[in-house]
Amino acid sequence: MACLVALLAGWVHPLRAQDTQPAGEPPPLCSIAEVNHTLTDPARKTPVVTRFRGTVIFTSRVGDFCLQQDDAGVMIEPPDPRLRPALGDIVEVEAPLAFRAADTLDPGFFFKATAARIIGPGTLPEPARTNLPSALNGGAAGRWVEIEGVVMQSVMRNGVVTLHLTDSAGWAVVNVHDWRAGLSLEQGWGTRLRVRCANVGRGHTALRVSSSDQIIVVAPGTADLFAAPPADAMTLPASGATANRLRLSATVLAQQGEYIYLRSEQGPALRASLLQPFRSSLAGKHPLELIPPALPDSLAPGDRVELVGSPLAVTPFLQMSFATFRRVSSGPLPPAISAEGRPPSALACDHVTLKGRVVWDDLATAVGAMEKLALDCGGTRVHAEVLPAEEGTAASAKSAAAFQAEDLIEATGVLFPAENGRPPTLRVAERAGLRRLASTAPLRRGLPPEAWRLIVGLAAGLAVALGGAWWLQRQVRQRTLDLAVSNATLRDEVAVREKAEADLARALAQERDLGELKSRFVSMVSHEFRTPLGITMSAVELLRHYEERLPAGEKAKLLDDIHSATKNMAGLMEQVLLLGRVDAGRLAFNPAPLDLTALAIKLADECLSATNRKCPIEWNAENDLSGACADEALLRHIFSNLVNNGVKYSPAGATVHFRARREGRLAVFTVQDSGIGIPAADIPALFEAFHRASNVDDIPGTGLGLVISKRCAELHDGSIEVVSKPGEGTTFMVRIPAW
Repeated sequence: MACLVALLAGWVHPLRAQDTQPAGEPPPLCSIAEVNHTLTDPARKTPVVTRFRGTVIFTSRVGDFCLQQDDAGVMIEPPDPRLRPALGDIVEVEAPLAFRAADTLDPGFFFKATAARIIGPGTLPEPARTNLPSALNGGAAGRWVEIEGVVMQSVMRNGVVTLHLTDSAGWAVVNVHDWRAGLSLEQGWGTRLRVRCANVGRGHTALRVSSSDQIIVVAPGTADLFAAPPADAMTLPASGATANRLRLSATVLAQQGEYIYLRSEQGPALRASLLQPFRSSLAGKHPLELIPPALPDSLAPGDRVELVGSPLAVTPFLQMSFATFRRVSSGPLPPAISAEGRPPSALACDHVTLKGRVVWDDLATAVGAMEKLALDCGGTRVHAEVLPAEEGTAASAKSAAAFQAEDLIEATGVLFPAENGRPPTLRVAERAGLRRLASTAPLRRGLPPEAWRLIVGLAAGLAVALGGAWWLQRQVRQRTLDLAVSNATLRDEVAVREKAEADLARALAQERDLGELKSRFVSMVSHEFRTPLGITMSAVELLRHYEERLPAGEKAKLLDDIHSATKNMAGLMEQVLLLGRVDAGRLAFNPAPLDLTALAIKLADECLSATNRKCPIEWNAENDLSGACADEALLRHIFSNLVNNGVKYSPAGATVHFRARREGRLAVFTVQDSGIGIPAADIPALFEAFHRASNVDDIPGTGLGLVISKRCAELHDGSIEVVSKPGEGTTFMVRIPAW
């Protein structure tokens, strides 16, 4: 073992000092900030090779690394995956640059280097302090940063640990590429961490840590989420916002969207936003996917719960962010609190009873419609909404149900706070929660009859004037409502017509595609089946009429022609059936341990036999391919088509190169020929069924081989790329996850 370690050390160490830069005069050295300017300079539309240096602030599991120089940084894919710099190393890179529009340039932009070398060890830069939302949105892109947050959840996938953190400003995720001993995910609930990492872009992959050595535990967490320390809702507003995970006991009042409104055990009401959990199946391309939260176990008003969250907003009302719930018991809704003498804003999020005068009403006349009112509560406008009536409940007539303007009513429900320019909203659970209050204020006694007559006359005149004004106002309001309904109906009709037009356009496009596919299929069948059918018919006719007079050798040749033509037609049908099985999802992906070198040699020999050794096939494995796990049947479909195409479209005697190398967990295969090539106009449609390039002339083919190869590669979660020029040959590159 010691000898093996020494041998490996002797093989890897020279690479750290070796310059992988190709021979020739190197380009001038520039700064990473100048690289950024070059990318966004419209005068630099022609690609240019540049050379720059930086300090390594991140290394990934597959060999990529991030360089920083001053306040600028870039991500690098090295030309040789064995080049593994350490944090703090100084690395010099050569890479081609091309103009990119500034509005499309990601702060964590990525370069494929053509040359790279390690200059020597250096010093990590002083980390920039930033909060989590800023880092999530690329606020310190390309820089070594230090962030601090509390763990809400974590997951490990393909050896990379993703931590979901929150601080007093918001949230972000941190991806740790080498999780080492010393930190336990099982004890992670509520752990406060200080992390030094690279900010290489924006979104869920913005913060990347080379190893857990860059993480410091500031305060430990717990294995039980609900073992978080209890909090007093009375004192939280005074203590201010914090990311720490705290536990509260409360009673559910209502839910609106992602928010749950509760009354705490100590009395004050609060609002809680739900934690978006990790998706249980992380099969997508991104290392983290958050799913919209759902209420656990169908919580209902009156349920007593425990919740764990972070009090990130404490004014003007308490909000527990990223909360998780569990039900303790069920019961009735707690009694409403009277808003008498207090403004509605002081009772936000609570179950309250308030009084106010009706400013306007839009009460329903049909079952299932929402009833709405606007109330003036001591100078504060409050919107009241009555939940729809249950199915089967008879709706009352509007004349009996509606409140009149200036009616004083009492409303009981949950008061949602004022936000985004909207006034507070009172959600009333049922119609019984609205009650008209009678006006019982008596007139003073002892006035003389003349005073009574004067008062009555003035009141009558005032009533007539107010009645006329009220009638006009009501007519204007009714006309306005009628116009609003008409406008809404017109908008709905326009939307329906636009949708119908879009559906029709989509159907016509599908019909055109189907017609084109049908035409290509008929053309292929008429062309590719005509020749073998003609050969078969001719041979059968000769045997039928002249069998007695034909020599034995001639009869054997005719039988061979029939066999060969039948075999060709069977091969054509097999390709059509195979494409049908792939499109129908009946071709399964069954990986198993596989010797890639042995399979490639066998496929090359089979192709040589099938093509009568028209062209030599040169196989070359550029590095160790042992230990692969793949689906042999899918690989056979892919490479038999690609290698046979290379021979078919190449002149006799021209070599077809078949190579493979390992890049991390990928097996990268290339099939290169020096044949007729593919015109640039045909490449976008190259992988469509029955499509053939315009320069194939009379070379036989079905236009299915590349389609089948692409579908088999996608079943393998792989990809196919093509590079070709007419007259210079074609190169296909296939990337297959095999380790």
